[in-house]
Amino acid sequence: MATKKYESMRIMSLEGSVLYKNEGFTATKDGKPDPQAFRGILDESLDTLKLAEVYARHENEIGYPYLDGKKRFCRAVVNLSFNRAIKLYESYGNRYVLNGYSVTDADMEDHVCIQSLNGKPTLIAIEVSYKDKDGYAPVEEPISDMLIGKYFEYDAETCSYKRSDKVIPTAFTCQDIREHLYTHGFDIDGIHYVRYKRSAGASRDGRCLFIAEPLYADMMAWSSCGLSADGIADQASWQAYIALTLSSIENVIKLPKKSILIIRDRVSHFTENVVCVKETDGHDLRAEEEETEIENVIWDGEALLDASVFFENGYSAHGMMLLRNRFFKTCAFNTNMQDWFFDNDIEYVSQLAGYTTARDIKDIKLVITESSVKYLKFMPKDMPFEQKCRRFLDALYEGKKNSEFGVVKADHDAPLMDGRMAYTNYQLINTLGITREGIGKLLEPSFRYLQDMLDRSPVLRYQINMTTDHATIAEQELPDLAKHRRDTVLDMTCRTPLFEQTEFYKSFRSDTTKYFKRRLKKGRVAVCGNYQVLFGNAYEFLVALTDESYEPTESFSLEDGQVCTTGFAHGEMVLCARSPHITMGNLYLAKNTHQGDILTYFNLTPNIICVNAIENNIQQRLNGCDYDSDSMLVTNDKWLVNGAIAGYQLLKVPVCKAEPVGKTDYVNTPKSLAGLDQTIAKNKIGEIVNLSQFLNCLLWDGLFTERGEHHPMDIYRDICVLAVMSGMEIDKAKRLYSADSAKVLSRLRHYRQNFKKKNGGNLPSFYKFIVGDESADVGENTAKLEAPMSFVHDAVAAFPGRAAYTRTLALSELFKLDASDAGANDTHKKQNIIKAVTEAHIKITAMQTAMKDADDDEKLILCGEANEVYQACLKIVSKNVANDHILCMLLSEIDHPDKSKYDIKSARYLLFASLLYEDNRRLLSKIKTVEGFQPYDLVRVDPESVPEGYRTEDIYGFPHGHLLIK
Repeated sequence: MATKKYESMRIMSLEGSVLYKNEGFTATKDGKPDPQAFRGILDESLDTLKLAEVYARHENEIGYPYLDGKKRFCRAVVNLSFNRAIKLYESYGNRYVLNGYSVTDADMEDHVCIQSLNGKPTLIAIEVSYKDKDGYAPVEEPISDMLIGKYFEYDAETCSYKRSDKVIPTAFTCQDIREHLYTHGFDIDGIHYVRYKRSAGASRDGRCLFIAEPLYADMMAWSSCGLSADGIADQASWQAYIALTLSSIENVIKLPKKSILIIRDRVSHFTENVVCVKETDGHDLRAEEEETEIENVIWDGEALLDASVFFENGYSAHGMMLLRNRFFKTCAFNTNMQDWFFDNDIEYVSQLAGYTTARDIKDIKLVITESSVKYLKFMPKDMPFEQKCRRFLDALYEGKKNSEFGVVKADHDAPLMDGRMAYTNYQLINTLGITREGIGKLLEPSFRYLQDMLDRSPVLRYQINMTTDHATIAEQELPDLAKHRRDTVLDMTCRTPLFEQTEFYKSFRSDTTKYFKRRLKKGRVAVCGNYQVLFGNAYEFLVALTDESYEPTESFSLEDGQVCTTGFAHGEMVLCARSPHITMGNLYLAKNTHQGDILTYFNLTPNIICVNAIENNIQQRLNGCDYDSDSMLVTNDKWLVNGAIAGYQLLKVPVCKAEPVGKTDYVNTPKSLAGLDQTIAKNKIGEIVNLSQFLNCLLWDGLFTERGEHHPMDIYRDICVLAVMSGMEIDKAKRLYSADSAKVLSRLRHYRQNFKKKNGGNLPSFYKFIVGDESADVGENTAKLEAPMSFVHDAVAAFPGRAAYTRTLALSELFKLDASDAGANDTHKKQNIIKAVTEAHIKITAMQTAMKDADDDEKLILCGEANEVYQACLKIVSKNVANDHILCMLLSEIDHPDKSKYDIKSARYLLFASLLYEDNRRLLSKIKTVEGFQPYDLVRVDPESVPEGYRTEDIYGFPHGHLLIK
């Protein structure tokens, strides 16, 4: 693979309200970049590669290096979020200050600051007392009620000021702040910043990148690719597409201009009986079952890339690359293109049906359609196709022979069982007609695995490693910053079997199995299958390369209800579902067929699935999918497949018949763009998914119990509205609709509100758990709904498994230490170690708490900082572990934390890990050996290649060998 020019860099990530309030904001501390200001991460992208080049020309104007320090702090861009409005009184700890004013401690007198405003005494600042705050001196002379106002009050009993129950009003809204900063920009350390582009991957959060003003003109000229934002009617699309070059890339590939062939998209038109979701005159959405016309753009967002390009760039083992360039995005699939040309006697460029600058058929490497070229959307509609294509390629290549295309990602095997298994989610399970008994069968393999975890350390180690592989921030799971605890278990269980009898091991095993059960309750069940990238009408794409008249009236390769994937056997029935998955009509059942032509001309991996969109409503069934790397879960699990069959024909596909606005009132001005971005930021996808799941539960409860007050089909039609709305919300960053999502949600909430009224104000416990509703129950919660996820919740709660009893050993019993090996300052050194460890534990715990409200960038930074704290702690421990006596004293503290005067109970695991892994490994060298102990790890094996007599066992039905650990 090509070498990256830069790794990811740290950039400033700030809240807009902070800059609005603080004109003198600085990102410098002691003459160096302040890490607390640089809390964002900017990954390598085509934008950063260009940015480095542009920055070099303007570095003298900016006055700071492009990348500063080992952590690569970069001042070129700033990431702003707009989540906090500015209140009339802003809080700074326990001090509230009137907006627009700043006060110092010297300004405060008897906990208040009073100044004359327009000739009238006014409360400028006030310090309030909290129940958990000590050191608040009693108020000596309380101010009058009129002066104190309605947002604070004086408590005569405690002689202190407190917050009243009145809500402090907003002085400046998020919209106000966004408009101000978009219009005026801001200064940091002498650099003026102006709005640049939406943040990559975070536009739906409303975040936006600002750029140092000296860089703006050059970067925007390059980004615009010869186009102008002025006069563009569809600003939503423009702002989305100009930010494509900010996508994180893992590599770049160079393609000559003459290697590209651009052909027209093709659309399959047909009619089908579906659930149509239309917009009413009042901007509501309503659903009715009817026959309607379906339009599928059959190669939407995909491309064919010759196998030679994959090979030359180190991607020969992959089946696709997701590529980016200016106003260009496509998912390019590994194609034996020259073989196709040879087999079909295509020898000359003149035989091709599209636009290319190639002179030789062997030059053609990349075939794209107009849907991948966003540039064409901003060309005059009456301009001939070839002229549009020529203008795009000329602008992209800028007179050069080659252009660098960013590789965002390629297909990879998921870590679970080498890509042979994947996890379901609660949205999928809750749309399957599985009975309580069926759910029990579905969970049996997970329960066997859970019991094995409780019984044997090799299986627990296997789970630890598997959890590490899957602890992705993308799953919105908080990484465990207490990595030392996990690593200690992985190591110590391989050194002595006695460790399994310690409280350290038992508590970790308990936490790990509880976490596993929580995931099961969330619907995260391991099943055979994987997430596969959709490849639409691959063979027909080849046919169209030479047939300008080709129209997709029938499929030449896959029949209706067929797919082609090497991930499953020929003839297997598979269930497919995208994410976010909303309802039953979004399930796709298909029969896998190993189609000869597809397997001949395309180098598919098990992570790619070929589908047919000709006369087949797959794109709406999969909730508005296209082929620019959209993926879906594909599984052959019999319980899931059978669960989908039940209502497959009855519950029709939800289809969006609401038209996007297209031309809007948004123009290329700061105020207008602020309004556009603020509209996009008001995203309701979370509420839509959660409400749809409640309605799914309500539908199943009516079917299972036959006592629902609503007809199941009435509920289903409203679920279809939510399914269509989810697509609208996801697409808000690039297209807008006039439908009022808030109005629709307000109307559909009545299902949940009525249920709560009839159930003492409560929702079912399982439902609250899966959607993350942490609100307190009203009295005893007896609310119930018979639904698949309710069955999952009950089955996991009833799981009877537990670990066998063993006598608990003290950690000190694992080591052979000589307490007489002592020194004069042992107690002092012991205290140094305890101090370092407890301080490190406090810091890491605070970071773990901060994780809950952190964005993805911040989480990654916190992970790195937690490790830095741990490593610094190890250095101090290493300097102070001088003899066995110190180790004996510290192990005694760990073994008897309740008797310790150092209050080390919460930090005892970190203390033990620090003693084990300090530089000299003194404690590790003192482990007692146990005769005959042969630790082993479980390793996935091919049963046909296992030597005779080699011990194996199954995990989820997959054979695993015992790999002895030396």
